[in-house]
Amino acid sequence: MKIIKNEIKKIVKSPIIIGLTTIFIIFNLFIINQKFSCREDLKVLNKIVKEVGYKIDENMLVNFRNYYKQNLKEANKIINSKSRRTYKTLAEFYDEMNGMGLENYSKEEQKKIKETAIIESYYYYIDQNDIDYKEIDLEKLAEGDIKAMRLSGALAETARENYKNFQERLDNIRTSGEYRSLFFQGQAYAMHSFLFKDILRNIIFEIAILVCLIIAFIVNYEFDNNTSLITYSTKRGRNLVKDKILAGLISINLITTIILGITLGVYFSVFSYDGLWKVPISSYFNWEPSHNMPFTSWFSINLWQYLVLSIILVYAVEMIFVGIVFLINRVTKNTYIAFSLFFIIGAFAILLPSFLPTNNNCVIYSTFTPFSLIMNPQYRFMLSGAFTNYKYYELITVFIWGTAILVTSVLSIKKFKKEDLK
Repeated sequence: MKIIKNEIKKIVKSPIIIGLTTIFIIFNLFIINQKFSCREDLKVLNKIVKEVGYKIDENMLVNFRNYYKQNLKEANKIINSKSRRTYKTLAEFYDEMNGMGLENYSKEEQKKIKETAIIESYYYYIDQNDIDYKEIDLEKLAEGDIKAMRLSGALAETARENYKNFQERLDNIRTSGEYRSLFFQGQAYAMHSFLFKDILRNIIFEIAILVCLIIAFIVNYEFDNNTSLITYSTKRGRNLVKDKILAGLISINLITTIILGITLGVYFSVFSYDGLWKVPISSYFNWEPSHNMPFTSWFSINLWQYLVLSIILVYAVEMIFVGIVFLINRVTKNTYIAFSLFFIIGAFAILLPSFLPTNNNCVIYSTFTPFSLIMNPQYRFMLSGAFTNYKYYELITVFIWGTAILVTSVLSIKKFKKEDLK
């Protein structure tokens, strides 16, 4: 245990590790700050949900209509005091303003008008979303992907089959009304991609860098300092490598928790999700401009469950990266070479599908890697296009790679106990 503590101290006291961790956290906070301007707009939904709830049904629509009309009445009262006019909707008011500012209104009056306009947009989006959601055609989406990526042969048929397999889930969502829930308007704010792509993916990349540096540093420490012959001839001897891996795992999990904890803690303190944690992740409001349909999960899960699953996946992929870096280090015994090789392998794994023939299912098989898994965390556990659109894609990838890395690492450790250190 003392050895493990000393190994952990080597890591946590390393200026590079401390410096990079600090830089990564600051960078994440900078990204969060880029969306700070829409903070007050997002809070309007919290107020709506507090008044009428998030689940859209007949009773909620009646309450929402009354809530909207009351706010519209108050906004019209402000507008009438300035222009002697009233409007059926604030959309008409903004159209008539034709881009002109609201300089004649006080800050509080401007805030009330803007808040009512946001309430109005949520209210009227419900009917439009109902129409758009019912028109989703998976077969059409499949053909669109096939045409865009120029797929043919067996690969095109597999892509069609993958979309077809999701049809039962989509029908269930429609029947149960799971999609009829309020959430931040994807068309306006794209908060799902902001959290799970812009922020969480950056965190995963940052952790990958730290994993590479920490494991390479701790495993190669004796080789880099030319003390391997002395260290591995002690009583603990070759078993020291086990202590190093355990110390590395503890340190990496600690640093991961710090980065995730601070980043997400700040994120959720800036952007309030009050009243939204139980909203199904497949809400039709979670429909962003760059997507042909809302983010739709394979399983009936809410926002809180999706966040927890995503965080668990981060830790799982992190463990796989630890194993990969360890195996690379066993071969190279050099920190800098190991660091470079890890990212070369990662880049190759990500780019590999684009080099394979577009008529062969090998393209799909090549996406079952932890490197492909981390590229689009906003699509995890969801309908995710032609190649990774499998119900248990994440579980299969983690299980196969986790098992392979574990077995290979154990064999490598056994081999290390017998090999010549020179």
